[in-house]
Amino acid sequence: MRKSILGNLRYNNSSNVPKKILHFPDFSSVTLGTPVVVGSSTKQYTQTITSSSIVSSVMNGFFDTNYTLQMQLTADRDIVGADAAAKVADLTTLIENSIVTVPGPYGTNVQALYQNTKTRTTAIGTANSQPQNWFRVLRDALGAGGSGVPGSAMKKFYCSYWVKMQVDGADPLATNLDFSHVSGNAFWRVFFDVKSGGYLGYEGGGDLRITVRIHEDATGLYWRTQMDNSAANAPISIPGVTGSPATFWQVDSRESIPSDGEWFKFEVEMTVPDPVTRSYPSDHPDLTTGRTKVSITRASTMQSVVICDKRGGVHMGVHDLPWSQMFFAGVYSLAGGQINQYIYDLQIWDKTKRELGYIDARNHGPLPWVPTPLSKGTMFGASDGNDANPGTEASPKTYQGAINAATAPGSVVFFRGGTIALTTAAHLSLWNVGTAEQPIIYEAYPGETVIIDGSAITPGVGNQRRVNFSDSYQKLRGVIIQYMPEYGVYSGGTHNTVDGNEIRYCKLSGILNTGSYNSFINNWIHHCSDVGLNTGNYADGGNADGISISSGTGNSVMHNLIEDCADDGADTWQSQSPLVRYNIVRRIGLGSGNGNGIKAGGASVGANAVVDHNLVYDVVNNGVDANTGINVTMRKNTVWGVGGVAFVLEADTICEGNVESGNGSTKTGTGIPTRNSWDRTGTLAFESTTEGDADFLAVTQDGTFDGIGAHYL
Repeated sequence: MRKSILGNLRYNNSSNVPKKILHFPDFSSVTLGTPVVVGSSTKQYTQTITSSSIVSSVMNGFFDTNYTLQMQLTADRDIVGADAAAKVADLTTLIENSIVTVPGPYGTNVQALYQNTKTRTTAIGTANSQPQNWFRVLRDALGAGGSGVPGSAMKKFYCSYWVKMQVDGADPLATNLDFSHVSGNAFWRVFFDVKSGGYLGYEGGGDLRITVRIHEDATGLYWRTQMDNSAANAPISIPGVTGSPATFWQVDSRESIPSDGEWFKFEVEMTVPDPVTRSYPSDHPDLTTGRTKVSITRASTMQSVVICDKRGGVHMGVHDLPWSQMFFAGVYSLAGGQINQYIYDLQIWDKTKRELGYIDARNHGPLPWVPTPLSKGTMFGASDGNDANPGTEASPKTYQGAINAATAPGSVVFFRGGTIALTTAAHLSLWNVGTAEQPIIYEAYPGETVIIDGSAITPGVGNQRRVNFSDSYQKLRGVIIQYMPEYGVYSGGTHNTVDGNEIRYCKLSGILNTGSYNSFINNWIHHCSDVGLNTGNYADGGNADGISISSGTGNSVMHNLIEDCADDGADTWQSQSPLVRYNIVRRIGLGSGNGNGIKAGGASVGANAVVDHNLVYDVVNNGVDANTGINVTMRKNTVWGVGGVAFVLEADTICEGNVESGNGSTKTGTGIPTRNSWDRTGTLAFESTTEGDADFLAVTQDGTFDGIGAHYL
């Protein structure tokens, strides 16, 4: 029913192969152990994580296999002694870790790690002390107190994860980044911490530390990346440091501050010199002691913003010690109020992001299908249902009757398998109102095929909006929509999602959107064509796109497979700030259709489109066309074997890191080009030109064309 072309992780063709140290694509495979007290001089207990996602063989020599969620109470009483159990019981009322299903950064449901801490309210330790709730990875040599640097010390890494700070309306300090109730001027929340302590006999010493935090001052919120040490570091010789705590450098940025309830991607990469030669690759001669780079990508904009790129100065390599522990996905704040968050797609690599050269784990085209749990169902519909029924699984309503009854935010309607034949007098209307946190979902029953069929309707007769979205925060998932006399889906509301559907053999566009902030993700759209029809909206192939975003603001077209359609693959004509990302567009152009892969403007109205990481090939005309759009960004797309121009640019089109090969011509228009394949000398090669291969159209990394095209971050 649904087709998916999914790439796999690929590696550079060299002996220095990047290793994926740890990866939780989601947390569905994770088991959280029972909390246990740790040590006689600590304020900690741990929950051990077990998961098939842990790459144990790779971890040898980098980290041990003790993956823990560490909870640390910053109080002046240890969690030990006769009353330890009572203290732990008390602490667990303040800290929660669980695996939950939530809408992820791309709109689909994901299994995420939920972490929560609250202000301490009982008699443990100092009043107002703040629990810490960290996901921590420990090095294998931590605590050995032995003879120096392990021979396999990791000199560089790249870590990324998606995080969403969750508003808790039940808490009086509901806003995670509201520090106004804290006295003093050091208001902060930590998102990442890496330390080199615990070696050479100085167990527990902080040694050198790099943290990434959000701070607040009179002007507002800002990011701070900071390199410092602690008093425990004194015995280790650092030039210019005699033992007192010191801050070596700080990098502040007020860009890309996330909001509560918004997913954002956190990325950090670090390098240190070789502990013996202190050497770096020749292209990094300035990195005498290290580099730290941090980037933030907010889901609302999908634009990556670098908030720190610190080169040189005192870094982790300055005293020849490797990292002993990483703290990521932390819930820890000086603010003292309740703070909580979701974590998704956590990964660590042993190379910098620039060196990885791997296909993004989310890949191109539709993602693997993740159904909504059947237990979430609140209403059931069937092709042979009856609206006099209560809408239970055993006694379902009709499809439309179940929709009409699902008016409460958070409702989940499951359609039982079958076919509903629409007529000129009957169409499917999605007209309820959900919320951002509780959308209303309409979805095929797990394991069953639901077909919404319009073949009985003569083209050109009656109201042709057969599957019609209005209102807001609704999701249509996992159905087949076919043979509609005009559009497969018409979307006129806001904040709606069309996810994981197959839309085929419609006479006009598979999806037509006129609303705003809607998402069209993970769909397979094919064989939509008006060839041979010339009346009304038909134009002999000229009006049947895969997805047409004909107006509206902030709409997203991501992870779709669009093929064998008459006009254009994805057309954002006359819309504002659309995002077109991680799509596969191929075999486009029939009859009088334009035959373009992706169009990003139109009629001098379309503006601020972002088109990135798409694969476009084997289309009749142009690959990616700005189409008079204003301020269009084309980034890291791969266009191959199109009949026309690979990239059509306007004067203000940003064109960066794109790849073209085997096309009618490279580009037209000047644009603002940087780091594209045609800006370089040499012969570009692909790892594979066979459809279905994991590295199909992935550019061979030969030192000249590294890191460009749709497969590379």
